Amino acid sequence: MESFRSRRSDPGLFEVMSGAVNIMQDHITRSRLAMDPADLVLRPDLADFQLMDFHRAREAIDIGRQHLEEVAPQLESIAAQLLSRR
Repeated sequence: MESFRSRRSDPGLFEVMSGAVNIMQDHITRSRLAMDPADLVLRPDLADFQLMDFHRAREAIDIGRQHLEEVAPQLESIAAQLLSRR
């Protein structure tokens, strides 16, 4: 599959559709967060993942877990601040 992609210079139908879905999902997420802001949003770097990378679920979960472990020391103070606002 990769060798086929590397020979093409223009995006194919699947790449265009995938990009459109990603843009739509981003717009929906931003709109929902604007209407009902989250107290905290963690965003692990999943830029290397594509729409249909279900076979890489374990890898994505591991990246998310690693991100959480990296920010965990900060979460306790953030949680205390959020609770004090309520």
